[in-house]
Order: sequence, then C-alpha cells, then structure tokens
Amino acid sequence: MHKLSGKIILELKDVDYTHPSNSDASSEPALRKINFKIREGDSVSVIGPSGCGKSTLLRLLNRMADPDNGRIFYKDKPLKEHDVLNLRREILLVPQEIYIVPGTLADNLKIVKRDEEITDDELHHVLNSVGLGSKPLHLDSTSMSVGEKHRLALARAFLLNPKILLLDEPAASLDLPAARGIIDTISGFHEKFDNTVIMVTHRFRLARRIGGSVVMLDKGRIVETAESLDFFRNPQSPQAQRFIKDAGED
Repeated sequence: MHKLSGKIILELKDVDYTHPSNSDASSEPALRKINFKIREGDSVSVIGPSGCGKSTLLRLLNRMADPDNGRIFYKDKPLKEHDVLNLRREILLVPQEIYIVPGTLADNLKIVKRDEEITDDELHHVLNSVGLGSKPLHLDSTSMSVGEKHRLALARAFLLNPKILLLDEPAASLDLPAARGIIDTISGFHEKFDNTVIMVTHRFRLARRIGGSVVMLDKGRIVETAESLDFFRNPQSPQAQRFIKDAGED
C-alpha cells in the first residue's frame, strides 16, 4: 500500500513525554526528542520493542495526552490550537482494546454519529467494506468473535472517514489469516479515500503487507526511518538489526 504522498500533514519537533505516574526526576521519559514528518496519503508502520513508546506516540497525536516539551503540528497549526473534539474526528485513534456497546450491530455503528441520520443502506455498505456484509444489523454484538469486533471497530472508523487513521495493534490478538484480512481492509480504505494511516504493530509480516514507510522506536527514541522494503531488507541501525533478528518472521 504505497503511493505518492502529498504535503506535510503532521510534524513533530523535539517531542518529549513522561507518563504522569512516572514523572519524578529519576524516571525515564516514554518519548525523547521525537522528530519526524508525515505527509498526506502516507502509510506508516511504527514498530519497536514492547514499552518503547509506540502506543504513547499515537495518544499524543490525537491529544489523549500532551507532550512535556516540543511541539506537534497538524495542517501547519499547533495541535493545541485545534478544537479537541474536531481534532479527534480528523485524527481518529482505534485502540488495541475494542469497546463494544451492549446492543445490536447497528447500535455499535450509529453511536459514532449520534447527531446524524444513518440509513440501513449506509450501514450495510460500511459492513460490506470490512467483510461483515453477511451479518444482520440486528445481530447481538456480544456474539461476535474477536476478529469480527476488530472489523466492527474499523467500520465505525470508516463511517467517520478521518483524515488520519491511528491504529494501535489492530491485529494483535488474531491469527495470521485473520490479521491479513484486517490489513487488507485497512489498505482498501486507504486506497479508496487517500487517508493517512499510522499503525503500531509488532508483526513484521503485516508491516510489510501495508507497505509505505517504517518508523522504529527504541527506548523512547526514533532509531531508524525508512521505506518498508528497504527497512526489512537492509536495516541500518544496530537496534533495528537486532530487533528484526530476534523477532523472527511473526
């Protein structure tokens, strides 16, 4: 999933962040001196060891948290100057833990657009786009499998059609065939609407499949950025070389 990208839509400059529970002077920051730019239409996989700051980075990008130092810009404007509710619709985070409301499949879709009328045809269309087209709208959401719940979360995101889609381990709990299906669904959304996609994943096969570029974090710092094919074929940093070797082919 790779195409020519547009103008810069997100930029991070010297961003530091320490979790509030670890804010004493001796604590290590979760992110340190983060600098990079993301262009419209980019697809970016953020990888690295557990605890290196990947999920924290996504939280900063849609203002679930604010950096201690440095600045983040969205559309050439400081992130803090954007209305936070509008910002979170345009930079939408799909977390690793999927929240399903009690009720039907339709209830779980309509919740993201409470102030708008959504027709059944629109709901069927978005369900088709995520491979849930055979499911009835009155289906009890609690009867869905883990993989189906991940697809439902994507359907909700697709209804909002964000400028930037942030995905935190969208296929972490799925077997490889189901995970590939999720990635192909995301790729289809990206290709159709030319949105920017930023995905945290520990699964190299999925990062390769989604293409684009890779940002690798280690101990809260960016240690390497590269096009996906170049990164996996010829990693430059010792941290990336070691991480790829240790992780194997998952």
